[in-house]
Amino acid sequence: MDTSKLKAVINAEPLNAGRTDAEILAWLKESVDFHKRVPKADLEEYFLDKDIYHLIMEQTAGEAGKIAHKIRLLFASRRDDVDITRPPVAQGLAALKAAGLLDDAQVAEIRTMGTETEVRFTHHGFPDIDDASWLAHLAEARAL
Repeated sequence: MDTSKLKAVINAEPLNAGRTDAEILAWLKESVDFHKRVPKADLEEYFLDKDIYHLIMEQTAGEAGKIAHKIRLLFASRRDDVDITRPPVAQGLAALKAAGLLDDAQVAEIRTMGTETEVRFTHHGFPDIDDASWLAHLAEARAL
């Protein structure tokens, strides 16, 4: 176990300063949402499956036209995946919604594509070990 890394993860959450080792262990075992990059092919497939792709590609004027142009460039690029949380992507989704090309449910589905629920310790690359071992590693990390 990389106790230096464990200490960094623990210290990244200010509330852990006042928690016991057992409380930190419970925190490490929580399932939480993390952002992940979305494969470009998954976005293309979503737009095609929902019959949105052709609507976006037909846009040529105004803000919707600008966003459609950016989407065409994105799909034509060599980029393999997209960070849904980046401000330009979020603004693009909002513009597509404002233009009536996406509804609230579709925007939520796309955002969900960029979210993964995972146990906190797994997300940080720590092994699934028994509680007694965890508590020993936590004590060691906090003593650093």
